[in-house]
Amino acid sequence: MRYDPDPQNRFSTLRSFEIWGCLGTVSNSDCSGTTGWVRIGRFLNAFASDLPRPLMPNMLIKQFDVTAMNADHLRLVVLDNACTGNPLYHGEQDNDPANDTDCVAASEQGGNVRIAELQALRRRAVAAVHAGWRGTVRRIAEQAVGALRERYGTDPRDCVAALGPGIRGCCYEVDAPVMEPLSRALADWGACASQRGAGRWLLDLAAANRRMLEGAGLDPAAIHDAGLCTRCRPALFYSHRGQGPTTGRMMNAILLTA
Repeated sequence: MRYDPDPQNRFSTLRSFEIWGCLGTVSNSDCSGTTGWVRIGRFLNAFASDLPRPLMPNMLIKQFDVTAMNADHLRLVVLDNACTGNPLYHGEQDNDPANDTDCVAASEQGGNVRIAELQALRRRAVAAVHAGWRGTVRRIAEQAVGALRERYGTDPRDCVAALGPGIRGCCYEVDAPVMEPLSRALADWGACASQRGAGRWLLDLAAANRRMLEGAGLDPAAIHDAGLCTRCRPALFYSHRGQGPTTGRMMNAILLTA
């Protein structure tokens, strides 16, 4: 179809369409070729209309969900406009033989389409992760970023991360049974631990998880650290290390707001 230069004709407004996405590759970085394109949405009668003509309330902005994918190019494929997509406008609309009123056969709008704007919005998503030493060994922060990407199409470059209160490198003393699996899981584990004595280390889990998030693609400036040690701040937090097993328990929650 052709772009409709006439902003007044309602019969050239979009009715049904598809959205295709493409993620550039080495051989097709700008997605100008035919390969790499995937249809992520098909919307029939998305902008419906009725007799005697399309009405303004039916042409206003609408939101549609598409299949999540990583894409740096989008394509809108027009299937039909109000003229060609609505059988009500096909055929003569009156009994006057001198007046051609078949929208498809008698109007040039059958080959035109008018679209005001297309915006692609990422789906918002949040996650709460507990990263003790075992979770850190299993790279739980990295896995959370991967799950957001796979399930919601999240781009790590758009993420904001917060490292909350927890025992810090000033107080978190660990031994070989902790450091051995950690050293296997983190290539740069030495930057997150300091030797305290024979077989003893002070471990900075916040630093380890920050490095992991950066490795997963997050902007370092988007990773915010509360810098609060739960053992150092007993007036604010419970701490098993500081107060023993009978201490209280803490809870956290995260949610999206409208």
